[in-house]
Order: sequence, then structure tokens, then C-alpha cells
Amino acid sequence: MKLSVIIASYNTAELLGKTIDLLRTRLQEHMDKDEYEIIVVDNHSTDDTPSWLNKQKDIVSILNADNVGFSRANNQGMKRSRGAYVLLLNSDLWLNQEIDFNTLISFLEEDKKRGALTIKLYTSANRLDPACHRGFPTPLNAL
Repeated sequence: MKLSVIIASYNTAELLGKTIDLLRTRLQEHMDKDEYEIIVVDNHSTDDTPSWLNKQKDIVSILNADNVGFSRANNQGMKRSRGAYVLLLNSDLWLNQEIDFNTLISFLEEDKKRGALTIKLYTSANRLDPACHRGFPTPLNAL
């Protein structure tokens, strides 16, 4: 398996459904079904998220009994993942037509010194979201 996509969710049923529909489309454009998996870790949502996830046969669902938080939910997904690469995705993200996951994976494989990457994020007004790039992660940049 090439890619595991992990989404942590909490009460985002409507957004999650739209995000996953777009994600499926982008993945299917460039990859075979056995090359990727979608894992959703739900943090004890009280909306329709758990029942929606139970109907999705192509999604690995982890339904937490408590809200364990974003980081811990992502860690749970990574422990369950089988892909050589892991993509952490927010449940409210809209993937545009330009995303080719094979191109992103090839970029990482070209230079073994590359261990992670981020992509540009745009706001709903189609402006670059400054939160997508804060520089190399150091304690000072985090502040």
C-alpha cells in the first residue's frame, strides 16, 4: 500500500462527507484502490458522523468513546495505517483538481532527505492561507 490518508473528526458530518467525496475522486484519478486507504478517527461525535462512517465500506473507522483530541486521534490512525506514506488531512479541507498524490509521493522519493511536506492552503476567498507556511518547525517559529 502506497498511501494512508488519516482524518481526525469531531462533529463534522456534513464537512467530512464532502471532503471524503473529493478525496475519493482525487485518489481514484491517479491511484488504484489497493494503493491507498482512508482512515477516519472520530472523537466521540454527537452528530451523524458515527452513523455515516458505519455506512462507508471503503473507510477504516475508529470510533473513540471519548474526545481524545486531534493529535492523539491522528496517532491512533497512524498506528492503524498500512501505507508507506501518511497524509494527515483535516475534515474541512477541499481538495482542488490539481492534487496528484503520486506526484507528491514522487517528490518525497526523489531525495531520501525529505521526510515530510506541506502543500499550499487557500481560504474560501481563494487567498493563500498564511497558516500553511510558518517556516521550519522550531520552538521559536511555533511561538
